[in-house]
Amino acid sequence: MIERLTPLLGRILIASLFLSDGIIRIGHFELTASVVADEGVPWPQLAAAIAIVIDLAGAAMLAAGLFTRWAALALAAETLIAAFIVHDYWAAPLAQRPVEQILFFKDIAIIGGLVAVICYGAGPLSLDRDLAGRHRKRQASRLPQPPRRFAASA
Repeated sequence: MIERLTPLLGRILIASLFLSDGIIRIGHFELTASVVADEGVPWPQLAAAIAIVIDLAGAAMLAAGLFTRWAALALAAETLIAAFIVHDYWAAPLAQRPVEQILFFKDIAIIGGLVAVICYGAGPLSLDRDLAGRHRKRQASRLPQPPRRFAASA
């Protein structure tokens, strides 16, 4: 039973980070866009909007286990980009360097969890598994059936 629940729990825990981040970014959109602009990212409002969509859609898909590997890949890519752009501790002022270094490596650790999801999939309690099962049943129903033998008389 625990083998069935742990992938679901892991997906929900990772997704909760991105869901809360996306909600906070929506509530403070102008601040989010200004932080993105301060980092020198072109079209900061568009970049902030894309990050919000990735956070919210990716978190929902990850938690539900729907297109899980793709969701994890999108979240990992966004996190990697953010780690190198926002938490570039090597370029931070000396007083901010320890905090930025911790935040950078937390992002790297989150990516590690997402890489595990990419490699091993959503697990048994997921919409991916349900959809795969339905697809297999549909494919099996299309296979030619062996010829029926006449029934033996009783």
